[in-house]
Amino acid sequence: MSNGMCINPLSVSNKPQPIAGVLYILASQEGCDGEPYDQMCEAADYIRHLEAQLAERKWISVEDRLPPDSGDVLCHWTAYDIVTARLVHGRYWKKEGDNGEYYSVNAPTHWMKLPEPPKEASQ
Repeated sequence: MSNGMCINPLSVSNKPQPIAGVLYILASQEGCDGEPYDQMCEAADYIRHLEAQLAERKWISVEDRLPPDSGDVLCHWTAYDIVTARLVHGRYWKKEGDNGEYYSVNAPTHWMKLPEPPKEASQ
């Protein structure tokens, strides 16, 4: 099963349910206490954390929501493919080359937050 779903073995229904929810249900069963309970709850919390991170890593249509003003984001244009750009006072600016200069461009079709830099690079 994919997309964060699984079958709850305690359910009479074969309907897929979110894995984190099933872990919480299993952890709450009688006799599940101590370390197994803690481990299942920790796993469920971690799964929910990862799901939230993945939700932030999806392309957002500019028709649905605009990027934050003045912050760099990844943008996709049909003509430019994927580049770093920013929205400043209603205008989009595309970053060019290694010199860090920005050039005004038409609105992209989609945008996404930049990923966090690797931990080694931020130290």
